[in-house]
Amino acid sequence: MTSPRSTRSNKHASVNSIRYPLSNISLSSVLPFSEDISAKACETRVDIGQEPDTENRASRKRLNTGGLTSGCSDSEMTDVAIDTNAVVDKTGSSPPSKKRLVDNSPAGPPPVTSPSASSSSSSDSAKMATPSNLVISTSSNYTDELQQLPLPSPSASPIQSGNLADSQHFEGEEYTDDHDSRVIQTKEERAEIFKSANEMISLLPVGSSEVNYLLWSLLQKTDRSTLSSLQETIRNSLRKDLVSLLPSEISMKIFGYLDYESLLRTSEICRSWLKLSMESYDFWKDLLFKDGFIATAEEFESEYDRVKLLNPHMNSCQITKWIYRRRLAISKRWKNPDFQPRRITLPGQGPDVITCLQFDDDKIVAGDADHSITIYDINTGKLRSVLSGHTGGVWAMKYLGNILASGATDRTVRIWNMKQGKCTHIFRGHTSTVRCLEILEPKQIGVDDEGNAIMFPKVPLVVTGSRDSTLYVWRLPITGEDEELPDEPIELDETSNKYLVKVLRGHTGSIRAVSGSANVLVSGSYDANARVWDLRTGECKWLLSGHTERIYSCVLDVKKNRCISGSADNTVRIWDLNTGETVAILEGHQNLVGLVTLSENALVSAAADSTVRIWDPNTGDMKHVLRGHTSAITCIQHNDNIIISGSNGMLKMWDTQTGKFIRDLLDDVDGNVWQVKSDYRRCIAAVQKDGGTYIEILDFGHSDVDSLRLYPNADQIM
Repeated sequence: MTSPRSTRSNKHASVNSIRYPLSNISLSSVLPFSEDISAKACETRVDIGQEPDTENRASRKRLNTGGLTSGCSDSEMTDVAIDTNAVVDKTGSSPPSKKRLVDNSPAGPPPVTSPSASSSSSSDSAKMATPSNLVISTSSNYTDELQQLPLPSPSASPIQSGNLADSQHFEGEEYTDDHDSRVIQTKEERAEIFKSANEMISLLPVGSSEVNYLLWSLLQKTDRSTLSSLQETIRNSLRKDLVSLLPSEISMKIFGYLDYESLLRTSEICRSWLKLSMESYDFWKDLLFKDGFIATAEEFESEYDRVKLLNPHMNSCQITKWIYRRRLAISKRWKNPDFQPRRITLPGQGPDVITCLQFDDDKIVAGDADHSITIYDINTGKLRSVLSGHTGGVWAMKYLGNILASGATDRTVRIWNMKQGKCTHIFRGHTSTVRCLEILEPKQIGVDDEGNAIMFPKVPLVVTGSRDSTLYVWRLPITGEDEELPDEPIELDETSNKYLVKVLRGHTGSIRAVSGSANVLVSGSYDANARVWDLRTGECKWLLSGHTERIYSCVLDVKKNRCISGSADNTVRIWDLNTGETVAILEGHQNLVGLVTLSENALVSAAADSTVRIWDPNTGDMKHVLRGHTSAITCIQHNDNIIISGSNGMLKMWDTQTGKFIRDLLDDVDGNVWQVKSDYRRCIAAVQKDGGTYIEILDFGHSDVDSLRLYPNADQIM
């Protein structure tokens, strides 16, 4: 007996009337195009998206699905209706036409294209298909309506609940409900469906048009909430970490362009990027120099060794990263007007001017106009020793390690062992006040034919400049901290001094400033000239003429092979040491330029016109004018982050990059600020107040001196 459903299928048979041969279970509820597979398995001709007609019937193609329909016949496939839009006509007659769906949404992926298949007779339907010819074939002359249906947008409003007709009805559509009432109900039926579908999918090549067709069909039957989740999953899967795919050297080169804040953000992206930032010693070291937190290799090595001693469990990358993090925190304190550094005031040895000042993490050394040199403990402020021996005011002084060299108005140069507080040598030769002094350490200046480094000087040298217009070059005597020293210093004159290397003559005026590195020395004189000397030969390489008044300051730019000089003619000049020519004349000051300092990215000049000016060291362009002082600038210190300037009653701090005023460091000074020196952590100033001379210590890093012990797990320092 034929059911009404069967009768209707006989009239214009659809794919709805195909039975799945394995389990009599409808595939259409799970796999949207399974009706096409089943229909073609029984050699039923299918046209997708168009009503069949006589003209194009000859161009229809067949679909073989392998073992899914092995041995099936038409009589076995008559009862189970599978809902589809495709229309099948086994007898060749056209069914009554339906009105086409109106769809203005963007089209889906293009229809699946399969290899063409030649027409075969009805007897071919009894043949078993093999997995090798598993293809899904659609007519090239028609568009698959299933793919033309729009996917629900993940961000669109939910479809109102209702029956199938409500959810799929489009304007202009004549809707017919052919949905089979037989729905998969049991877990066993569903399991069998998925098992069969999985077996079929496993036979399809990855990335094939059939797989794409299946995926698209499944998406069309997916609700919006699921699509929204899939959207995020797909987006994440399409992301590619190109940096991690590169060699580590190139990845670190890329990371090297990042600043600290950007690096912190990238380290939170993924573990591979965090690992990159955790393993590069060179990266963090370079960042320290680039951000101006460390100026010299010697400073870095000293800090590195100190941290390593306190935290032997840290590796090299963790140490450099910790150094950077600590110095960044201290740098922010400097620029925070509300942060109050620890202040220690040290009484001077009298009312005399402090003429020279130097310090390190252990001590402060100050020379004054009252013949003496005083050494203080920098952490406690206690007086350690007073070096006495000069019979005139000390106007020049520098130390290297435990050895200190000083020059005074008594025309002598003295060498001191600071640990023992004794003068070890007295050098005589100058005939007037020793006004300036420089210590030159051995540095590489080239390589020989065998590739060995050429170092100069072989041992540290002391260069002294005097009002007698001469420069003396001496070998620096080195004595051990605990070496037994004679009661009296060794006194040597010019003719018998084995430590005297050369005497440089050429200036005709008092020598006021010297600056040097390795074998290159620059001197500035009251004769309005600067001279460049080669210490290997003692010859003057260049006479730098151009200033019209006395030169008060000069500085050597080793990296660019230039020097900078400041003069009483109110100008600053930049000189090229390759040619001896003037590169730039920096104009703007209204009075003598007595101070010039240089950092990696800033050239700073201070003058008697009470202003400080910031210049671009590469081009000579003026970047900022710092106004606020009311008298001549007496001292200045700067790096790429901050500038500290002193004058009568004032000690001010500025931002090097922006030129903006940050804060007054001292507000109780009623006299001159004679000297100022600073490092990343401390500012040391020699000031006059209440009729006396004092040394002020301002410590911006005091609260974290022992903070290394707070990080037993070094990974926390990020």
